[in-house]
Formats: sequence, structure tokens, C-alpha cells
Amino acid sequence: MNNKGYTTIELVITLVIAMIMMSFALGPIRDLMLRMQMSDQATLFQLDLNYARQEAVNRSYPITLSPNESWKSGWVIFEDRNGDGILNNNDEQLRESAYQDDTFKLQDSGQDVPITFTRFGSLQTPVERVLNLSHEDTELVKMVIMAAAGSVSIRTDEDGNNG
Repeated sequence: MNNKGYTTIELVITLVIAMIMMSFALGPIRDLMLRMQMSDQATLFQLDLNYARQEAVNRSYPITLSPNESWKSGWVIFEDRNGDGILNNNDEQLRESAYQDDTFKLQDSGQDVPITFTRFGSLQTPVERVLNLSHEDTELVKMVIMAAAGSVSIRTDEDGNNG
């Protein structure tokens, strides 16, 4: 008999093997997507910090990045004309941002203290600040680090121990 095609059994077995192989790839693909999302979210926060610092230098006035109730619910950037770290009627709001996905959590060492850049671009409080960005589905933590001089960097903590 001259067989020029595949039997139904051969096709079913091939599909089953392909599905099993794809199921092994789904976990790593999901982890990769989550890592990329975390990197994007940390970079967006870093961009807002750099924007606030740049505006402080350009305007020669303190610029504050303040959480809305908490960092998780977003933040607002404003020209802090009276230096109190709170957005008042006489302050000029420059930008407002928030994470679109509520599974991300941004924490500031247990505090929700505003970040103010001086007219020289340094932090108003001369100590390093670290905010941790985490996601409920992974131990991976992105640490957004602000040096006292005002520079901002991102470091990845693979196991969530801030080390």
C-alpha cells in the first residue's frame, strides 16, 4: 500500500507532544513578561523622578514628588512654593502619575514621605532614599535608589531580601 499522508493517530500524537512542550514554556514566558512589566514600571517612576529633578534645576525652585495617600495609589509632581511638601493652592502642579495595574506595589521603607529636589538637583533631606517596587506574583523586587546628590538608579533584587 502506497501511503502519501499522515494517519489521524500520528496527527493526534504530534499535537499532544506539541501541547506538552508548550505547557513547559508557559511558565518561563510568564516570568519573562512579568520581569519586563516590572522593569517598565520602575523605569516610568525613575523618569518621573528625573523629570522632577530637572524641573527643580531649570526653575531654580524646589520640586516635590508626593504620594497620593500612598505610593501605591500614585504620585503628583509640583513646584513646592512654600516648601511644606504638600500640594497647596499656590503650588503649581506639573504632573500626576499612577500605576495602571494595582498588582504592583511601591513602598518607601514603611513611609510615604514626599521626595523634594532642591534648586541644585539634590534631595532636600541629605540621605539616600530607596523605594521598592514589587508584584504580588513574584519575589523579584526593583529598587529605585535616589542618592543624596539627586541621581536616580534602579537595582534588581532577585529574591526579595533587599540585598
